[in-house]
Amino acid sequence: MLNQDTKIYDMKLNKAIMKNKLHRTSCIEKAMQTVEFMVSISEASKIWLAGHSAGSAVAMLAGKNMAKRGNLLGSYLFNPPFVAAPTKRRHLVATCLITAALTLLIRNNQDMQHLDILFSDLSMWVPNLYLHPSDPICSGYIRYFKIREKMERHGVGRLERLAPPYSLKGLLMKAFGKDYCLEELHLIPSACVTTSCSSFLQAHGLDQWFGDDTVSDPVVHCYN
Repeated sequence: MLNQDTKIYDMKLNKAIMKNKLHRTSCIEKAMQTVEFMVSISEASKIWLAGHSAGSAVAMLAGKNMAKRGNLLGSYLFNPPFVAAPTKRRHLVATCLITAALTLLIRNNQDMQHLDILFSDLSMWVPNLYLHPSDPICSGYIRYFKIREKMERHGVGRLERLAPPYSLKGLLMKAFGKDYCLEELHLIPSACVTTSCSSFLQAHGLDQWFGDDTVSDPVVHCYN
């Protein structure tokens, strides 16, 4: 795992994740072949997916792909990538509202209509996410679900139902006719979220999840 070729490949994989192009890599092709084979020789309920950091991104995409086919695989994703800069809550609400407004303006696009249906269909798949609020790699998920929960609780019209399937970046790219996959890896309908309060130095580590003293009780976020 420490040879130079692997390091270069890992850097390319991380770049693909950041650019929302993981679905175009040979890594996900191999992962899907393996998962599909395992499901074909056993029951889906007996198959678990797991990964940490970039590995959790691969496991998440495999899980999403299988969920589209009706195979809801148990998934345990540690520090999955969703990079987001620290933002004040009011700015998050504003971003969500702007995203929803853009969605209303260009929602006749066929890709977007397909994604609306897909996002709803995927809501039955509830992967387990393990997140640390101080880990910049995965902390975006914590804000993502918090703002969704807040908007749904306050019932901001029906805009809160339009925003979750899309990112502001994806909508802007689509609006300007750029080649961009609207189905972003990190945007998922439902999840069971567990957080950790371990030290900052351990924020992206795997060991933290094996200590009961720093790990919270899981909270389920459902998209209905």
